[in-house]
Amino acid sequence: NMLKKEENNKYRETIKNTLNYDRKILKRFVNFMNNPDEETAAVQFGTGDKYFGVMTLMLTMPGLPMIGHGQIEGYKEKYGMEFKKPLWDEYPDPALVERHEREIFPILRKRYLYVSAKRFRLYDLIDHNGSVNENVYAYSNQCGNEYVLTLYNNSFESASGNLNNSVPYIEDQNFITNSLGESLGLSNEEDHYCLFKEIKSNTWYIRNNRVLFENGLFIHLNGYESQVFTEIHQLKNSEYNQIAAIAAKLNGSGTRDLDREYREMIFKPLYSKLNSLINRDIIEKITSSDLNLTELADKLEKSIISTVQDIKEYSGGTGVVKNISKQIQLNITRPQTLPVLLEKQVKLSKLYRAGYNRDRKITLYILAIFDCLGSIVSSADSRKMNRDLFEKWMLEKYIRDILSDMTLSEDSIDSIISELKFFIESYNLEKPLVASTINNKTFIEFQKLKGFNNLIGMNLYDGIKWFSKEKFESFLWWILYIGLIEGEKKSYKTLLDTIEKWRDYSVLSEYDFDKFLEQIR
Repeated sequence: NMLKKEENNKYRETIKNTLNYDRKILKRFVNFMNNPDEETAAVQFGTGDKYFGVMTLMLTMPGLPMIGHGQIEGYKEKYGMEFKKPLWDEYPDPALVERHEREIFPILRKRYLYVSAKRFRLYDLIDHNGSVNENVYAYSNQCGNEYVLTLYNNSFESASGNLNNSVPYIEDQNFITNSLGESLGLSNEEDHYCLFKEIKSNTWYIRNNRVLFENGLFIHLNGYESQVFTEIHQLKNSEYNQIAAIAAKLNGSGTRDLDREYREMIFKPLYSKLNSLINRDIIEKITSSDLNLTELADKLEKSIISTVQDIKEYSGGTGVVKNISKQIQLNITRPQTLPVLLEKQVKLSKLYRAGYNRDRKITLYILAIFDCLGSIVSSADSRKMNRDLFEKWMLEKYIRDILSDMTLSEDSIDSIISELKFFIESYNLEKPLVASTINNKTFIEFQKLKGFNNLIGMNLYDGIKWFSKEKFESFLWWILYIGLIEGEKKSYKTLLDTIEKWRDYSVLSEYDFDKFLEQIR
């Protein structure tokens, strides 16, 4: 009732008095939003931010949380023990259920973090006037080495200010208070940074430890806004993690992808050079049906030369810029020149054209550039260097970032990444993949390559390894493409026969991978 009526000073005073007397009593609290003698939670609190804020409070305080009948579904009919069946014809509110799944269920999965009364610390929010904002509930807790911080503003008005020292609690007949930094297990070191993730929005924040100890944590909460921070830990700034630079770049704001922030910080000079050739505008042009790749390669000539030169300087490479730039141009045009070579090869031409779709155009364009990166760094075993650079320069994540900023589906992005990895990893095979060397034995070796399982849609069900018919067709197209660009015309028929056999074997095996392997052995 105090939360419903927003008598926040009374409820906070109740918590403070308990801490001053015996904080173990908090474990005996039973936290609920309604019971059978009252109107339902949806009627009393609505189904908006206030409901979810109070629900968050109920689940993250020590004690026993109790969720009423039909509460998650948004039912409004008052119920009681004397009711044998509902009188109202109500159905679950899909939007309300979905928001519970997104914001509340992750809290429930971490319920063990909130149960301790011993580690519970309550904080006052001090506003810019030096006054305590009684509408804000702020408290931390701990389980082992895991820490959590919960915030909720039980008021329509927004609130902002600093959290620093906890309110007093009694221990061994002494009143004790802790700083927020202490309560979160942090070191009071200038070169240490606190990282914490808001569980509902999945957003990471970074704060300097020394600032937290000296000034506390500044927070701003909109009306009825709640936040729950987990995965709280500290990092010492180093050349490796660059956490100080990332914190300075974010400047107090959050990020959903810390890895991306790290990549952009560490490899920013490299990525900025690659961005002149791999960017949204060019990739969208690549997918156009009427694009002439030869014309595109000619238009990009200066950018290609400049990018190769820049990457050579960045990496301290020894490659010949002019030769590598010409090779990239050739690679870009190859998907349109191949059909000319296949004019008299009707089946091969038909198979090639059928698989030359939007996603494949994107993959081939990116490969046109990536396939030459190793040559920029070193002409000795450049293909092995390609594979190493793909991991060292975190290029998979770089490409995923670019594609994620476009309108591509996650399935398309995963497919493109798998194809890139398979092509680059194919350099690991004992023999180069050319039309004349692609055979059943080669297929056995494919299993060693990164990207292969995803490329054919491998999955385990009931102890059986299955693969996808559609993705296997995609895989066969890549075998065709690699065989064509690396092989001689006299081997084309053998290549086609092998692909057709593999397709037949996949049907006979009913896409059971082990049965397929038995067919080709």
